[in-house]
Amino acid sequence: YIGCAILDLSKLHMLQFYYNVIEKQFKNQHLTLYSDTDSFVYEIYHEDIYEWMKQNRQHFDLSDYKREDMKDNTNNNSIGYFKDELNGQVMSEWVATSPKCYAFKYAGIESKKCKGISTAVVKKEITFKDYKEVLDTNKSLEKEVISIRSFNHQLFTYRQKKIAITSFYDKMEMINSIECEPFGYVDTSLKN
Repeated sequence: YIGCAILDLSKLHMLQFYYNVIEKQFKNQHLTLYSDTDSFVYEIYHEDIYEWMKQNRQHFDLSDYKREDMKDNTNNNSIGYFKDELNGQVMSEWVATSPKCYAFKYAGIESKKCKGISTAVVKKEITFKDYKEVLDTNKSLEKEVISIRSFNHQLFTYRQKKIAITSFYDKMEMINSIECEPFGYVDTSLKN
């Protein structure tokens, strides 16, 4: 019960931030590129988003920021504050194919995440281009993953082919290759 309550409170906190801060402040000037249980990736159109963050620091943990004018230890490692994982560095490219499977570029660095696939395989065998190709072609990428498993107290080397990157997502209805909405969603906005 505790885990369920924590998850529900986390979702509530995330939605309150989205509707009461982002949606209210930026109206039609933002896109939600990705969201997960504890993270958002936004594309926000603003003349100086860092100045906005400074003015709204009550929502953020800015303790690890690289820019000295942004650094603030007030909310350092406190629960419930949002953190810019790139610490003020600008993300230049983003691609996500499914939950917990994404890649992005910033400051000449590529970061790739792929749940269920070993870090070594992601680092050495999967490229940023692979994520884009899966999204564009809608064809999954398979990789061989080697792991050590224990069965009846004996260790075995286990090889298996796994789908590393896929654009298949069965938890929401896909509108196109990028956008989705909850099953049963009814648009109640008054669009002219």
